[in-house]
Amino acid sequence: LICLEAAKGKELWATPIGTDIVGAPLFTRGLVIVCTQDRKLRAFEVEKGKQLWVSDASADTMPVPCDDWLVFQSGEGIMEGVPHSP
Repeated sequence: LICLEAAKGKELWATPIGTDIVGAPLFTRGLVIVCTQDRKLRAFEVEKGKQLWVSDASADTMPVPCDDWLVFQSGEGIMEGVPHSP
């Protein structure tokens, strides 16, 4: 996971996560949230890229913020959710 400065493309930070990311990262509440190929949701602080939490959510899609929850599709088309800070 790499964060680039928007204006010049300079790398601000990079964090190895050991698996591929599925879809575009979500930026919400000072977090960068990604869904990874191992079906986990991972949250990183936007400023330095430190991983804050991992949720074994069995996610098949990137989450969408909904109030205090992150909603995503898992399994056989079932919609689920996890709190912003599980």
